[in-house]
Amino acid sequence: MDNFLDKIFFRSRNFDYISQNLIDLTIQTPANRIFEALNTYSEGSEVRYVGGCVRKIIKKQIVDDIDLAVNLNPNEVCDLLKKNNISLNEKYSFLVQIFYALDIMKKNGYTHNDLHTHNIMYEKSNDYIKIRNKKFKSKPSSILDKSSTFFPSKVLSKLLFELFLFVF
Repeated sequence: MDNFLDKIFFRSRNFDYISQNLIDLTIQTPANRIFEALNTYSEGSEVRYVGGCVRKIIKKQIVDDIDLAVNLNPNEVCDLLKKNNISLNEKYSFLVQIFYALDIMKKNGYTHNDLHTHNIMYEKSNDYIKIRNKKFKSKPSSILDKSSTFFPSKVLSKLLFELFLFVF
């Protein structure tokens, strides 16, 4: 029984540690400006810490990068960045995250035959966000059809340039 109670209290202290470190991360880094901008954009807009920064806080490691997930479409994010004078480095981070998501989709067997900035969508369901689009397809079990673009570097370079022009 004592062991069970120790686990409960340890977990409670650990959650307090994680919560406090996420608050500190928001206050002590430029993420604060992004959080403020996103949270005031609209009543339903949300921003959350995701990925490596959360893992590093849980493991009590030094956080050296911050990943954010938002429930806005790219046009809204770009509008928000412009209106709030978010710096070039902060804008660049958003572009990197979009490309990281595309890379993950490629590694998980998804193809896309129409890469444009307005095609990056999300779906929020309970406690997770899933990237989706009608034009994303599961990789066929046989050979990929010729109409599919499987993220060659030439296409990614073009998309990066489009996103760069769109954001700036």
